[in-house]
Amino acid sequence: MAQQIEGSMEREVAVCPPEACPPFIAPPKGWVKCEIGIEWSKGSSYTGAAWIVRNDVGRVLQHSRRALSAVPTLLEAKLQVSLWAVKSTRSLRYQKVSFSSSFDDLSEAVVKPWLWLALQYEASDLRKELQVFVQWELKVEA
Repeated sequence: MAQQIEGSMEREVAVCPPEACPPFIAPPKGWVKCEIGIEWSKGSSYTGAAWIVRNDVGRVLQHSRRALSAVPTLLEAKLQVSLWAVKSTRSLRYQKVSFSSSFDDLSEAVVKPWLWLALQYEASDLRKELQVFVQWELKVEA
């Protein structure tokens, strides 16, 4: 019975219709793109996170997901998830990576530190991890 229910659930999984999905914005040729997603619950302090790496034609190369508990703030969740994604792509030995997320505050704090002085402690951790790559970029995408 459990297998029947699981089978019916797989059939019911909603697929994003092409007109509702945001278009894939390809990285430069020879690069990969790591898209980072997050969901944080203020009430329970739980965080769900995922990243997906695609090549310059949109082919999925790797992906991962995880849950974090006891994350007190959204900013801390963004930082932990970003560090996890960066360390993961580094361990997969990618050299040129375009990271995209909806984390406009943290991304700008890394790229434009003079605009986000209050976030420099958090940004410095991320900046240090990014130095390992031959080339990298942070982009904000919905």
